Amino acid sequence: MFKLFANITPIYFLYLLYGASFLFLGVSIAVKNMKGSDLKLGDSLWLLAAFGFSHGANGWLELGTWIEGGHLSFQQIFIAEAVAAGLLVLSFLFLLQFGLSLLRVVDDRPIWTFKATITACLFLLWLLYLLHHGLLINMQFIKRADIGARYTFGFVGGLLTSYGLIAYSREIRPMSQSVSRRLHHAGSAFLFYAFFAGIFSSGFTMPLVPVPIEVLRGMTAILITYFISQALNIFDIETRKKIEQQARLLVQAEKLSSLGQLAAGIAHEINNPLTNASLGIQTLKHKLSSNGTDSDIVERLVTFKRLVKK
Repeated sequence: MFKLFANITPIYFLYLLYGASFLFLGVSIAVKNMKGSDLKLGDSLWLLAAFGFSHGANGWLELGTWIEGGHLSFQQIFIAEAVAAGLLVLSFLFLLQFGLSLLRVVDDRPIWTFKATITACLFLLWLLYLLHHGLLINMQFIKRADIGARYTFGFVGGLLTSYGLIAYSREIRPMSQSVSRRLHHAGSAFLFYAFFAGIFSSGFTMPLVPVPIEVLRGMTAILITYFISQALNIFDIETRKKIEQQARLLVQAEKLSSLGQLAAGIAHEINNPLTNASLGIQTLKHKLSSNGTDSDIVERLVTFKRLVKK
């Protein structure tokens, strides 16, 4: 174990951190309790978690192959590279689906409803890229599959995810400005990631920034993981607001119940003397009627009794 880490160079350590960042992203989403949430973001986050797990596994598998390449046979290296390429393609497909799902939440234009069509078109472009260079299954084919996936699923998925997160950050602003800022920053980081991981291949050095592309990918991976993990607090905020709302409704219900009991008590206190008054008027009416009193007076007593009953 210690011998393995002793062989890690700075660039290998960067890949170790790169893979760990995306794995941590997947874990952060997976352990978050989103049950009962009304936020539309929660329905799509599992795709981002799947991207984190598969992309992190891809980075670590490539790292292990590089470190132990001298002790592996060609067949073992070929299998490891093929699995790593498969994980890369799968991870970018998850990212693409997350971006498309998020856009359906924030943008109701009909184009985003054709998720399967958009995915199929990109998949066709990827296949055409492979067919253009031949279908001989070798190391070069695996390398081309990696590059083609970056040009199609990776680049487009990163751009769509960037736009979706930035647009969704505006919708979530009334609930929490801090979470809105973090989602916006995560979207900005995904924009850079779309170029660093989608356009430029491993080993490329930026002309204006003379550092390996792996350094820039690692930086954006850390930023994406940090901002997304911080933005997941929105579900805690939502839960707290729901509890506060339920508490307010409970207090309001208790107040209405108390008011109803008070009104019933007041009505009872008023009805008692009115009932006595009504009985007294009835008795007086019978006495006056039997004594031959003027009918006008008796009629007025009857009218007064009706008013008392009301």
